[in-house]
Amino acid sequence: MSEMDLKHIVSVKTKYMRAVCGYTQEYIADKCDISQRTVHNIEHEKSMPRLNTVVKLSRCFGVTVDEMIESKNKDDDNLIQLIVPIKTY
Repeated sequence: MSEMDLKHIVSVKTKYMRAVCGYTQEYIADKCDISQRTVHNIEHEKSMPRLNTVVKLSRCFGVTVDEMIESKNKDDDNLIQLIVPIKTY
């Protein structure tokens, strides 16, 4: 898996989990002790999160790190993006 693939998967999972949980970017940033800009950059694939950030995100969403970084297939990612409209606030 390339870094680009991993960045995409973490981006999609973060957006999806945030929408499912009903969290704002501000809430995630506060709970994970990161900046809201960092959350925005992760969701928009502008930066690759550090491992400790992925760990914090997984804890925030109540999932394992594996669940945050694994993708079953590209169709799942595309379906998630179509189903869950994401508000950036």
